[in-house]
Amino acid sequence: MKKKVLAALSLSIVLSLTACGEAAAPSNTPVSDSQTEIVEEVEEAEETADEEEEVAETDDDENAQYAKQRGVAGYVDENNIYINEFFGISSLPNPGYRYLSDEIIGYTGNASSAHLDEETITETLDSYNQLVEFVYSDTMMHNYSTVILSKMADDLAMEDIESRIDETVPIMTESYERQGYKNLVCEKTQVTFLGEDTYCIKVAGDYDGTELNLVMVFLIRDGYCATVTVQAETEEKINQLISLFVPIQ
Repeated sequence: MKKKVLAALSLSIVLSLTACGEAAAPSNTPVSDSQTEIVEEVEEAEETADEEEEVAETDDDENAQYAKQRGVAGYVDENNIYINEFFGISSLPNPGYRYLSDEIIGYTGNASSAHLDEETITETLDSYNQLVEFVYSDTMMHNYSTVILSKMADDLAMEDIESRIDETVPIMTESYERQGYKNLVCEKTQVTFLGEDTYCIKVAGDYDGTELNLVMVFLIRDGYCATVTVQAETEEKINQLISLFVPIQ
């Protein structure tokens, strides 16, 4: 199952930049043997959770200086609340969930913003590379939320999102079908996000016998995009994870 979830997460990260109009459509490369080996390594690492916890605490101490806003990138505070002052959002903690390590995020082929300084973050994004702010997952990695930062066209505004989604849905549909998803539904719809009805992309399908459902919401400001992706087993869990995102007061 974790192999399937990591594959879906990796694809959603790639498609988040496609949706902002600054990347080509993903290839039809399936989940590779190397990805399978990586997931096995993740599972082995989780068997030594106590040791990882000690390492995580050390890393937290060493990188405490980055527990603050760095340009467009947010941070996770001491209460496990994600805060992004640039986009004006925060994500509240949820019992039974945890933030995945930079190492596991790296298995998707993408970099985490957590331990980068503002200059490096800006250079990375301005080179049209994505940065993953966080992946917040339950223990089995069946349900998660993530925020992905990317650069976009400077003149793109929030009011352009609906038309951009219309352009992106066919690309995403083709990409997921090439990855082997069956009974696929990929569509533009609306979801209540930050207390408002917001256009989003909703994907539902079957991957190797396992149902996967996700919603992607886009926030635009000053030439940058924050893609909020929520994947869950049921519609109820999707709505629960989306409701954890609230405006910064």
